[in-house]
Amino acid sequence: RKVTRDIHVSIVVNNAAFISFGLFPDIRIERLRANMTCNATSVVEITHYFARRMLTGGRTGKKRRGYIAFTCSAGQYLPSPTASLYASTKAFLTNFACAFAAENYARGIDVTIILPGPVATNFYAASTGLPTVEATKKMAVAPGAIASLFFQCAGRIVMFDSNSLMPVGFKWLNKLVDFPLLMEAMIRFAHWFPDIQKLSGESELTGNGAG
Repeated sequence: RKVTRDIHVSIVVNNAAFISFGLFPDIRIERLRANMTCNATSVVEITHYFARRMLTGGRTGKKRRGYIAFTCSAGQYLPSPTASLYASTKAFLTNFACAFAAENYARGIDVTIILPGPVATNFYAASTGLPTVEATKKMAVAPGAIASLFFQCAGRIVMFDSNSLMPVGFKWLNKLVDFPLLMEAMIRFAHWFPDIQKLSGESELTGNGAG
């Protein structure tokens, strides 16, 4: 707040997020709390602070149109076992951003919500060789492709799925299969997923080295 106090900020991009790989009970609560704060809580606070300034003009008193962008994720379409907070925080963020956009569009704040698939950054650095994550990284697009979408959509389109394979596949899976039925199948067969098998074997609580 001190840094931006005397600056009129008309563009805010909520892009920060990270992913915590592991089985939920095995991850330290401090890391989970930090993950929630980064992916969700901080976005709410930042958006609230700058939206109020955009609507009132802040210290200058000059009201101007504003633009707030949200990097969500195609992961919000489905739960993410072995990274339980990621999809759940992104699902929250998508719903929050849509509600915020509906409330403030007529008041002069444009909103863009991008739902990208994998992006080629250090995002997956902590995956420690999980098979599904390694396969996902091969589908990653360059970061510039996502940045370009914000410029293309600003003031024109509120929500946009990137056209990579993952978001398209997740979206159609939700359309074709009843969600509760899909979840029943996922829960029943998740223990066969290679990532879960790997993490279960390494678990300090129940794995080969437990006790």
